[in-house]
Amino acid sequence: MRNKIIFLIGILVSSFPIYSFASSDAWDKFREEYNFQGFIQTTYSQNIESSEKKVILGETRLQTEIRKWFTDTSSLFLKSDFALDLVESVQFVDIREAYLEFLPGAWDIKIGKQIITWGVGDRIFLNDVFPKDWVSFLGGRPLQYLKIGNNAIVADYSGEFGSLELITIPYFQWDNFPLGDRFQGYKPLDIPVEFSKKSASATKNWEYGIRWNKEILSSDFSLYLFRGFYKTPGTQISFSLHPGKLTYIFPPLQVYGMSLQRNMFGGVISAEYAYYDSLRDRKGDNPFIINSSWKGLVGYNRELAQDLRIGIQYYQEETQEYSNYEDSLPPGSPHLNKVNRMFSVNLDKEFLSQTLKLSIFGIYNPEYKESLLQPSIKYEFTDNFWVQIGANLFNKGTSYSYFGQFTDYKNVYLTARWRF
Repeated sequence: MRNKIIFLIGILVSSFPIYSFASSDAWDKFREEYNFQGFIQTTYSQNIESSEKKVILGETRLQTEIRKWFTDTSSLFLKSDFALDLVESVQFVDIREAYLEFLPGAWDIKIGKQIITWGVGDRIFLNDVFPKDWVSFLGGRPLQYLKIGNNAIVADYSGEFGSLELITIPYFQWDNFPLGDRFQGYKPLDIPVEFSKKSASATKNWEYGIRWNKEILSSDFSLYLFRGFYKTPGTQISFSLHPGKLTYIFPPLQVYGMSLQRNMFGGVISAEYAYYDSLRDRKGDNPFIINSSWKGLVGYNRELAQDLRIGIQYYQEETQEYSNYEDSLPPGSPHLNKVNRMFSVNLDKEFLSQTLKLSIFGIYNPEYKESLLQPSIKYEFTDNFWVQIGANLFNKGTSYSYFGQFTDYKNVYLTARWRF
C-alpha cells in the first residue's frame, strides 16, 4: 500500500504541470523557470528462446526532469521515474539523479545521486568502474538505463593544467545483474543468493576516485585512479555461514588507468588501459576472490558515408597470477581463461531525413566462441514521439561465460516514448 501511495503521489506531482496549465503562457513560464522536461515510455521485452517464453520486461515509465537555479552559481537537479511493472502489477519510484550543484569560481561541485562516466569505450568498460544495470542493457531498455546513479560528492576543477575530478562515494552500490526468475545469469547451485552487507557509515567501505584530463598534442588525455570495490562478483562466490544460501562478495579493488582520444584517419581513434589491483587476493590463490588483471582497448569510429557511421573496438584482458588461480580451484569449478579478447562492431544508418535509424551492435569473444548481437530499428514519427524495435541475441559460449550464460534468454523488445 505504501508503495502504491508513493507511486500515485509521484504521478500526480510530475503530471501536474502537464494537466494544470490551460494557458500556454503559464506552461511556457513553468518550463522556463524549472527547465522542465520528460517523457512517458512503455517497454515490452519477450523471451524467444526458452520453452516458457516468459516476459522479461513489461513496464510503463513517466520520467520527469527538473533543474531549478536558486542563484547564478547554485541549482537543484532532479530526474525521477515513476514506473508501473505490468508483469508483476507493482509500482515503484526510481530516482535516477538528485543532486545540488554549486559553481564557485573554477569549481563545479555536485552533491547527491548522479551518474558518473569515465573512459572511452563503447559499451565496454575499463576505467568506468561505476555501477551498471545489466538487466536494462540485456533486457531491452534504452541505452541510457545502462548506468546507475551513485550517491556521491563530485568536485571538478578546471585550470591551465587541465581539469581535475575528485569523487567521494560514501554508499557502495553494486551492479544490477540478472538474478530474477524472468532473467537470470549463471548460478553454480540452484539455491537462494544473498549479498554481503557493506556499512554505509564506515569510512573503510567508502569509494574514492580521481581523474585528470588535459589536451596534449591535439589528443584528449586522461589519467584515472580509483579505490573501492568490484561491482559485479561474476562467478566469484563464497559459501555463507547461513545454511542453504550462497553469498555474493564484492572484494576491495584499486584501479590505475589512462585513456586517449584523437582525430586521425578521417575519424576518431580511442585507446584505454586499466590495471585492476585485487587488494585482497594479490597472490591469486583465493578462488572466491577475483584475481588482479590488466585490461586494454583500442577503437576507431568514423562516418563511412552520409548518415552511415561505423565503430570498431578490440578489447583484451589478462588475469594475473593465473597458475595460483588454477591450483586453488575446487574440483568441478568453472575454469576461466587467462586471456580474454573481444571484438565489437557498431553500425548506424539513417534514412528518410534521419527519421528512420537502423543500428546493429555486436560483440564476439573468440576464447569462448560466444557473441552478443543487438539489432534495432527506430522510427521518429514526430520530434516528440518515437518507436524502437530490437533484439538481444546471445550465442554459444558456456553456462558461466560472459554471454553464454544468457543463451536461454534471447529476447525481442518494443519501446515507445513520447517526450514533453
